[in-house]
Amino acid sequence: MSMGQLTEQDLQAAIELQALLRAGVISTEFGIRALNVAVKNRVTLQQAFIKLGWRPPLQDSLPTSELGELLLEAGIVTPRILEEAMKASKEHSLPLGRCLVTNKALTANILTCALTAQVLMRDGKITKEQAVAGLKASVTKQQSLEQSLIESGAFEQDEQSVVKLGELLSAAGLISEADKISAIELGLEKKKPIGQILIESNIISLTVLNECLNVQALINKQALTLKQAVEILKEARVRRVPVDRIKHEHEIKEGQIKTANELLDFFMAADLLTTEQVNAAQNATSITGATIGEVLLEAGLLNSKILDSTAQAKNLVDDKILSVDQAVASLRYCFQTGADFHRALQEAPWDFTNQSSDSSDTREREQRNSWLDGIWSRVRGKE
Repeated sequence: MSMGQLTEQDLQAAIELQALLRAGVISTEFGIRALNVAVKNRVTLQQAFIKLGWRPPLQDSLPTSELGELLLEAGIVTPRILEEAMKASKEHSLPLGRCLVTNKALTANILTCALTAQVLMRDGKITKEQAVAGLKASVTKQQSLEQSLIESGAFEQDEQSVVKLGELLSAAGLISEADKISAIELGLEKKKPIGQILIESNIISLTVLNECLNVQALINKQALTLKQAVEILKEARVRRVPVDRIKHEHEIKEGQIKTANELLDFFMAADLLTTEQVNAAQNATSITGATIGEVLLEAGLLNSKILDSTAQAKNLVDDKILSVDQAVASLRYCFQTGADFHRALQEAPWDFTNQSSDSSDTREREQRNSWLDGIWSRVRGKE
């Protein structure tokens, strides 16, 4: 067409002939003759048929899209309904599927099944016959196309199935379900990625697309779950900050939650948490589905300073540098006085029952300070 060797009418005639050939309405030989007449005489395919003495059963209403063919063969729409939808699609410059849904000729779920069938056919994963059979089963059983294909043995779900970009954008509220379906349909028609269709339609920006593609890659690498990805995208949209920043904040929070859950015994031993507080948090987990550590952090009963100090104490106990009693005493002193953990190690009274004389107490404190400084240097060196 760009070279001027083919007109839009010529192309339309070829597409209509292709549909008739697939449907078995005409033979290949007759189709070639009709196309020659249409192109050489600059007439429509319908006029070419009349010149050859044949009138097709569906004048001016031949299905000219793969979607229309699938829906017809599956018995989901009638030729008349399809014809009306195609006219509306052309008049209003809207995708055929959206027109069919708007006219209530089919539901959005059925359209999604049909578009999924097209994608699987395009990728060579199923044949057209399998697609039609799967569509019929999906309509009857009111289930997804993939489920119907799996039940028939025509399709096997990949254990590490790739999360589709449209599903991710829709789940995060960045596009509507209607926009997603329309973009998929237009992408199939124009042979363009859904992301490019959404940008050309001014539905999302290039920045949003790139961030979603990065998140999609992390999901497919199993570095993020779909739920985590959706939460990150939603928060980035509301706060209007980059996804990387939200992801980093979530990673920090997840680390804090993990630490909080691991150190519950230490918190209670150091009187940082009471039994009642822990029990209340436990009860909340059954309602919210969160862990105890997450509930305690959300309630403000734990913070980053408490977590860091307690984690340091536990590490020293694990390395047999401190006893549990010494670690607990240091933590209590730390949070009673507001001192950092390093200072608490030097100043906390580890033995509350031993009343030493002033001179011996001074010597003991000096020895302990020197010893603790050495330990602390080793610990800081590891960090």
